Amino acid sequence: MAQIRAILFLTMVFASVILVGFWVILASAIFKKPVWMRQLCYAYAHTFFPVFGIKVVRKGFENLDPAKNYLFVANHQSFLDIMVMMGWLRFPAFLAKKEIESWPLFGWAMHQLGCVFVDRKDRRDRMKTPSRIQEALAMGNDFCIFPEGTRSVDGKLLPFQSGAFHIATDKGLVMVPIVIDGSGRVLNKRGFRMVPGTITLTVLEPIDLSQGGHDHKELARSVESAIASHLQ
Repeated sequence: MAQIRAILFLTMVFASVILVGFWVILASAIFKKPVWMRQLCYAYAHTFFPVFGIKVVRKGFENLDPAKNYLFVANHQSFLDIMVMMGWLRFPAFLAKKEIESWPLFGWAMHQLGCVFVDRKDRRDRMKTPSRIQEALAMGNDFCIFPEGTRSVDGKLLPFQSGAFHIATDKGLVMVPIVIDGSGRVLNKRGFRMVPGTITLTVLEPIDLSQGGHDHKELARSVESAIASHLQ
């Protein structure tokens, strides 16, 4: 039953993207209205999650200033994490692998949403990433990076890569650690099974790096420890 639920969920999401999303993506590109894409993604998350018995609980949102833009760094447990972020956390843009840029519909949609694509094998392209993220923030977008680099299989944190923290310290950004807990139990990377459950989205206190003097490796260890302490 859990596998059938997972297949139904993903089928409904992808079918909706193909049947409805194509036209919204096209219209948002023609009329330069990325907000339409954001509204569609918000609607998808808030429609499909309740249908499949998924509840999202938000904590710590008093830590966010509506007038500021942030670089979010979050742990990554499940395919659902991006939908959780888009539906319940101010709709950030994401750092994504270069290969995704060529995906039909999805790559186009992510362009409209301000996502930054990076070729991890190309050193020159990687070096441009901090400036691209800073540009996205300057345009009024929040941005999110998953420093583990991939989804966790068992919900436990994978070692944090230092790239996101190097970007934040180099550009003097305001970083906000985000804890996503429970998504891996609802839809796990291993086994392709979905069960009803609760996902908790916790916003930790912002870290203002604008004054400089921060070591990115120490920052990575500190944030990893903070996020780990909030995981069940």
